[in-house]
Amino acid sequence: MRRVRSRCAKMLAAAAAFGLAAAGMAAGAESAEKVRITFTEGSAAVVVVTAMEKGFLRAEGLDVEPKPMRAGVEGIESVTQGVMDFGTVHIAPIIATAARKLPLKVVAVNSYGTQFVVVVPPADKASKTMADLKGKRIAVQRGTGAHAVWLRYIEHTGLSERDFKMKYIRNADIASALAGGEVEAGVPWYPFALSIVNKGLGRVLLSQDDIAKPLNDKYTFTLFTRASLVKENPALVQKVVNAWVKAQRWIIQNPGDAARLFHAFTTRRGQTLELKDAEFLMRINYFDQPVFNQAFLDDMMSNARIMKKMGWIKEIPDPKSVVDSSFALKAVQAK
Repeated sequence: MRRVRSRCAKMLAAAAAFGLAAAGMAAGAESAEKVRITFTEGSAAVVVVTAMEKGFLRAEGLDVEPKPMRAGVEGIESVTQGVMDFGTVHIAPIIATAARKLPLKVVAVNSYGTQFVVVVPPADKASKTMADLKGKRIAVQRGTGAHAVWLRYIEHTGLSERDFKMKYIRNADIASALAGGEVEAGVPWYPFALSIVNKGLGRVLLSQDDIAKPLNDKYTFTLFTRASLVKENPALVQKVVNAWVKAQRWIIQNPGDAARLFHAFTTRRGQTLELKDAEFLMRINYFDQPVFNQAFLDDMMSNARIMKKMGWIKEIPDPKSVVDSSFALKAVQAK
């Protein structure tokens, strides 16, 4: 309990210091309903950044306490423990959480679009496919969405992890591993992959489209909350999802402005991302399907299957117990 309280205190202090918190402090915020939202810091964060910066959450009568997270599992932990109310994360950690019977609910699709590539050192001019890398050292962050989808891809080509010498490291450390010759390929996700290419540390062997198309991969980022919140305060859930859908529509209509918002967000967070790269990230993210439809369910089950095969989960969760699309459907139908 002491550990949880300490973590809560740190999260709340960080949120208070975070610049975007000011977006919820408009006139009348004292009477607004407070909501705590955590989110991963990749390009999928543009939805929550937009929802705050453009006032869509405020227009729903919500006073937002934001908390960026560097790892999706941290966000899931904070929501399940009641430290935060909503979060955004890739579907893979959601599957792992559901397999452990922890009561989370996906209430909308935040965004989708494959967000990782396979890179090799620039000196490697010969390699064209994963088969060309058999027996070589490959870096990936184990148990992540990128790892799961990459496993699906190599399985599709008739390969498995046993064909490679795997090095499981943090995504942020793949660049240095390539630069130091510790590995001969990496599976980084964006925006880290952009940094690797921009700094000349690697070239793209397989693009996100090369990986996604044969798998019909959605690479779904979700908006989720506690199952208890869905039951006890559905009106609050609806307000948040309403704001999400409005933010998504704004991004679709204003991709250049959305890129600038995201670029400003990364700058405030002390990250180095060029505006042109932010614009690229907006092009490979999609925001037009907030409802978790059958295509997303199929993709979720494909990821769950490979996760079970790898021993990451003991059983495949029932998607009906994980997803509640009623809020997104209502938000989409609203004028």
